[in-house]
Amino acid sequence: MIGNPKELRLAAARCLLLAAESATSLETREELIALAHMWVKRAGKLESDLLEQEKNVSNEVQKLPAEASNISVLAKSVIEFDNLEERAAVVSIPQGLAKKQRLI
Repeated sequence: MIGNPKELRLAAARCLLLAAESATSLETREELIALAHMWVKRAGKLESDLLEQEKNVSNEVQKLPAEASNISVLAKSVIEFDNLEERAAVVSIPQGLAKKQRLI
């Protein structure tokens, strides 16, 4: 529920339904309505934050050098990273276990 504005708005709707249909006292209805307003406010804030994150990601992608969009450059980076991980595994694991790990 925390990461989904639609779920937050559904929670607000449930509060309003409870206030309209089930709440017997005025105080309870007012509290449920206040809670619904809080859920709607949180949904709006979350949507705003998500839009801001999308803008930031878009800006970061635009900042990438032209060669980074080339698939061969990306593939080479992945291969180099895999080689580094393999070397790190061999260094940190005793020799007999390292050979077994490569076979798996």
